[in-house]
Amino acid sequence: MVSDREREELWTLDELTARVALALSVDYDGQPSGRVREVPDARVVRYYTTLGLVDRPVAYDGRIALYTKRHLLQIVHRLRTLGVEGS
Repeated sequence: MVSDREREELWTLDELTARVALALSVDYDGQPSGRVREVPDARVVRYYTTLGLVDRPVAYDGRIALYTKRHLLQIVHRLRTLGVEGS
């Protein structure tokens, strides 16, 4: 029997950041501060994880961290919320 976690699509950090960029390409005005990137890169995602803003990876394939749709939603929600608050 296959568990829900095994059925869930797993992404590397680069794949996750690419999906974040795609998700934010629709109806997203960017960050109000010119000091931060419009779309987070791998380093920012790791920083958010350290702060507890994004959950830790669900699994590892050797040394490669694996992420899910939950992580994508956490990042997109966080950035959209910051964009609204900063306006």
